[in-house]
Amino acid sequence: MFKEVLEGLIARVQEAQGAAMIGVDGIPIAEIPIRAGIDLEKIAAECTSLIKTAVATGRALDHGMPQELVLRCEEAQTLLRSVTPEYYLCLVLDPQAWTGRARYELQKASWRLEGELG
Repeated sequence: MFKEVLEGLIARVQEAQGAAMIGVDGIPIAEIPIRAGIDLEKIAAECTSLIKTAVATGRALDHGMPQELVLRCEEAQTLLRSVTPEYYLCLVLDPQAWTGRARYELQKASWRLEGELG
């Protein structure tokens, strides 16, 4: 099921370099690399610290759980979307990609997986 959702997500987002379903423990449950050399395991492990910081910040500010995180770097953009408090979808995009469509498709995919996990 996870791979099917990731494949659909990548098919609808042309600028995708890869996608993964990750747990907050940093371990990818499913992953699909598109760009050669992309290390989704490393990305998942490093992004968990961002997720944990965002969760703590949301609680400290009484804003609730983070729904989405965006990391824009020189070589790529990484979008993280909450599926459940324990699982996030991770989508890595080209650095100049427009994120609107990607964020929309990521949200749709998270809703689909939430129904499976919930």
